[in-house]
Amino acid sequence: EYLESVLPEGIRDALWPFLDDRRGKRGAARAEGSLDSLLQSHESIMMNLEDLKKRHEG
Repeated sequence: EYLESVLPEGIRDALWPFLDDRRGKRGAARAEGSLDSLLQSHESIMMNLEDLKKRHEG
């Protein structure tokens, strides 16, 4: 976004295919890793909540 606002149009158009391609690959990998992390966190949180519920009941 920053480059879109500061680079002249001709330079931006010439560079964009290189920047966009790399950014997309890294972004997808990060998103996949983030999703895995969230799913693991969710599982851990659910186990902790169940443990707390059992302690509170018993």
